Amino acid sequence: PPRRASCSALTCTPFIELTTLADLFVQLYVDCVRNCLVMRSPLFQQRKLIRSVVTSPSISTLKTAFSASNVGRSPSKVAAQSSTMADDQCCFYMGPGTLKIDRRAFHRPIQQGVVQRMQTALPEDKRGIILLKGGELQQVYTTDGEILFRQEAYFHYLFGVNEDGFFGALDTRDGRSTLFMPRLPASYGVWMGAIQGPDHYKAKYAVDEVAYVDDMAAVLAAAAAPCIHLLEGTNTDSGIAVQPPSFEGSDNFALETATLFKQLTEARVHKTPGEIAILKYVNHLGSRAHVAMMQGCRPGMMEYQAESIFRHFTYSRGGCRNQGYTCIAASGSNGAVLHYGHAGAPNDRQMHDGDLVLFDMGCEYYRYGSDITCSWPVNGKFTEQQALLYSAVL
Repeated sequence: PPRRASCSALTCTPFIELTTLADLFVQLYVDCVRNCLVMRSPLFQQRKLIRSVVTSPSISTLKTAFSASNVGRSPSKVAAQSSTMADDQCCFYMGPGTLKIDRRAFHRPIQQGVVQRMQTALPEDKRGIILLKGGELQQVYTTDGEILFRQEAYFHYLFGVNEDGFFGALDTRDGRSTLFMPRLPASYGVWMGAIQGPDHYKAKYAVDEVAYVDDMAAVLAAAAAPCIHLLEGTNTDSGIAVQPPSFEGSDNFALETATLFKQLTEARVHKTPGEIAILKYVNHLGSRAHVAMMQGCRPGMMEYQAESIFRHFTYSRGGCRNQGYTCIAASGSNGAVLHYGHAGAPNDRQMHDGDLVLFDMGCEYYRYGSDITCSWPVNGKFTEQQALLYSAVL
């Protein structure tokens, strides 16, 4: 079998080259089993897990060792680049102690991989320009309040853009990348901050060109591609259809929708070293947050109070403003409800002495998320029946 390393080894060098998401899950599972099955009892397992994670490397150390653009390189070389990257405009960074991501090094391999897939799937005379639409800002119903924006996943995968209202193009003939930004009114600057121009976003997102959305049709026409590849398909998890975007002047182009969804979706299955680094980061951070909940959980607390520990830890320690999904902080019989924690059951039960909890929570960083479930007794002591069930699941 491939060599493995403990959590503390993450501060050194990557111990195995992982090429798919499945590889990562297998590695995490094997390490989890190794760390649990050798322990003597359920309570001992909990205590040892807490000790091992609390004494594991800080997120800051992990960040230095696994900068997304430096996976596979020695820690000394990574550290040497740290100060240079700090001043690089195209880095995503949430401050000291968090993972710094060089967008240029992160997204270029992804774009190149997608271009190669499209070239393999299409004859030369059918290779056009991929056009993706980013997410739109959503209002809270009819109010002037806004739901915190999260970028559409396919668009973020290719371009890493934080802002709403963008389009992105990737030429499958030569790999040239272009962003199209909205032309904002002057009033935007009063409410939302300084209005930036194309040069700003070209440097920030390391693309070849940036133009305005209202010039998009003209720019695409000048590229003289045989067609525009649009995203159309069905999300097999949700069953929701992905609709191809509409844009002004689209009637003047040959629109092709049969190829992109399959190729782009398959590309997302195979993770680059940069993506694996982020997945390691959010899983390490999420694991430490679960341990913080173990340490802070007491009979008499409300479920949402435990949830708040997780949210605070992942945001304050790791810069994760969002969670990967709705937090499930289930105690007692609520643990049998698969998606407990929704608006109708908002983690609002008081936890009692003798309860088992099932906490399913994961954090999100740069639109990559962890998904971790842990269970333990609120009072720290398994009953004989609880220990039997807990050990059987392990």
